[in-house]
Amino acid sequence: MDIKDMSAEQRKEELARLADAVKAAKAETKTAKARVAEGKDAVKDAKTAEEKAALKESLAALEAACQAATAKVAEAVAREADFRAEAKAIEDAEKADEALRSKQEAASTMSAMQATYDSLSAEAAELLEQERAAQAA
Repeated sequence: MDIKDMSAEQRKEELARLADAVKAAKAETKTAKARVAEGKDAVKDAKTAEEKAALKESLAALEAACQAATAKVAEAVAREADFRAEAKAIEDAEKADEALRSKQEAASTMSAMQATYDSLSAEAAELLEQERAAQAA
């Protein structure tokens, strides 16, 4: 669903989902980094050249997985930041629209009040004039 079609509650839920995705990606990266550290330790502790070569291949795969996890974090953070910025822009536009509606409603109310005042003033002036005419007669 496009963010412009989402309600405020749906945007909030989507932000929570994106934040959870960032947390999950960071946890995955942390795990990958720990595996790389273990792989490096294993390479250091290798007894034979063959074992060391095999462990280095394994370490290269672990490092690639760690880089992929790091890229996933960056992508998740960017998605969350973009969504957050777009959601803020939509909320700001909604607030501006509400302020404009309130201003227009206030102007309409003031106009109606002024018309009522003018009508009552004219009626009072007419009644005053009638009273003076009655007193003069």
